[in-house]
Amino acid sequence: MTLKGGPKTIEGKLISSQNSLKHGLTANRWLDSEEEGRYQDLMNQLIDEHEPSGTLEYIQIERIANCKVRLERIQSVETAMYLQAQRRSEDPEQFVESWGFDMEQDRLVLDAFGRELVGIYQAPLGLNDPEIVKEIANQNIGRINSMDDFQLLMPALHKHLMMECIKRNTTIGNYIDQYNKGAKKLPAVSKFLINADYELELDKLLKKSLYTYDTSYIHDYIKIKSDEYSMSEGLKKLKTDYFEQLELAKAAATPSNTDMAKIHKERVATDKQLSKAIGELLELQERRLKKERLIKMSH
Repeated sequence: MTLKGGPKTIEGKLISSQNSLKHGLTANRWLDSEEEGRYQDLMNQLIDEHEPSGTLEYIQIERIANCKVRLERIQSVETAMYLQAQRRSEDPEQFVESWGFDMEQDRLVLDAFGRELVGIYQAPLGLNDPEIVKEIANQNIGRINSMDDFQLLMPALHKHLMMECIKRNTTIGNYIDQYNKGAKKLPAVSKFLINADYELELDKLLKKSLYTYDTSYIHDYIKIKSDEYSMSEGLKKLKTDYFEQLELAKAAATPSNTDMAKIHKERVATDKQLSKAIGELLELQERRLKKERLIKMSH
């Protein structure tokens, strides 16, 4: 050992680091019994292959096994980080955020999208009828100036509204008022009709509903149904796009740059330690064998 620069020989370097090494080899450093078992297996394999002699060679064997297990741990951590990134890429909220939705302001949309993804989304009242959907998609509010216009131009939606009012025993004006506040605010269904009852009940409804609504009510109702239709169609498109992009998103998912930098730094450092430990073990053994040959030759 020289006075300047610390120990220079392999023996000197190993002796000077034995205290820290002793701490590093305690069972506390292993994450679980599986990892500790892997270390012991590597130790046994290395001892069988290299037949170390003396404390210093055993220390190098321990270092090699230690570095190898830590490299395997780093690989496991990296794999887990990629799996986490893939799971994050599957998050529907992240997907809809990429479309410009706001997690707070658009909570109703996001909740509906979540229900659509798991197959429990229920279409708004009437939107499971293709005829109503067709009328809403092609509606022109400007041409509807009375209930007669509404019935003539949108017969399926008109009948749906009338049936809803009759079944819930409420006026047209009250129904639209309540529907404006949300379908859950509507009165409960209290009547069940058969086809023969409809015309009679419709006549009663129209008489009962006089002065409870005007043209603006009809316009409001059509606008609400149009918004519901847009929402329903939008959710279908979102769902289609989500599943189309899902595999691409998963394939492209990577951990954060910070996490990747930590993994890279740890892997490089451990690789260097492993290479150094292997080189020093081989050098120690070469020197020992050379010494043994010289002793034999001298005899």
